[in-house]
Amino acid sequence: MLLEIPVHAVRVAVASLINGLAALIERVFGLPPQSLGRLELPKFQSTVDVPVGVIPPSPPSPVASVAELKRRALAQKVMCGVLDQACAAIEQKNPDQLPGAKVKDDEVQAARVQVLKSIEESNGQAEQDEDDQDDGDQYPQERPR
Repeated sequence: MLLEIPVHAVRVAVASLINGLAALIERVFGLPPQSLGRLELPKFQSTVDVPVGVIPPSPPSPVASVAELKRRALAQKVMCGVLDQACAAIEQKNPDQLPGAKVKDDEVQAARVQVLKSIEESNGQAEQDEDDQDDGDQYPQERPR
């Protein structure tokens, strides 16, 4: 995705969170479904790291009013803020900054819980990897005589 995080589960959870927030923003701004586009992930594969695809936004209707175009532009601006916030939270490994904390939408909250769980698991795996690397240095090597 935007972050070079090697854990597929984190990408799936983040894409679910962003897609849930996009749907919520569309509902709040009264936009047609898919008007902000979506993040698309291939089916889950436990060990393969895959890129995230982007489904582009649907174009406005040919007879869209000025008010609809303004709503769409404002919703896209909000969506950019959501993406920035999600990226910053993951880069800083600070799940408290993840967007959607105050949203009551069930799908958004379920995706947010998945993101938190995935970040914790990836942090635990990173600590495990560091411990494994440190074990090799536990005993100093003898110098040849």
